[in-house]
Amino acid sequence: MKKAVVIILLFLVTLLLSSCEDGCEKELKLVSRKEKPPVVLLNETTKIDAGNHRAWGIYVSVDHAMNATLHIEVKSNLDLNVWLVSGNEYSHLKRGESFSYFPTASRQRVIEFTCDFPVRLPGYYYLVLDNRFSIFTSKTASVKVTRSEGIL
Repeated sequence: MKKAVVIILLFLVTLLLSSCEDGCEKELKLVSRKEKPPVVLLNETTKIDAGNHRAWGIYVSVDHAMNATLHIEVKSNLDLNVWLVSGNEYSHLKRGESFSYFPTASRQRVIEFTCDFPVRLPGYYYLVLDNRFSIFTSKTASVKVTRSEGIL
């Protein structure tokens, strides 16, 4: 009697598993999630005069904080500094004072720079191309910033 129950149970489990091979896979495909396409926030080429900087404000709302990533790409004809700073720190930078920056999204004297910066707090962020160290030479740079937002 016990053998018969075990055989019936094994048969039922095998039947369930074999029927799930086709149907479950299709069902999983319908439920799978897609990543949202990135949103282009900035895409331009600009000139940064000698002794100056150029900055773009990027506002990240409460709705986008915690699950957004800023993808930053900078390509320049000559070296320059790239800083990602908070709104408060940008005011220090503009006045020529010492300032703090996000180290993972900032570099000194680069020609090409790419990074992904996970946003954790809402507010203003500033991407700064800094040519203040150069006395005579202007620089030209292309800048692209996109925001990706996790999963739909």
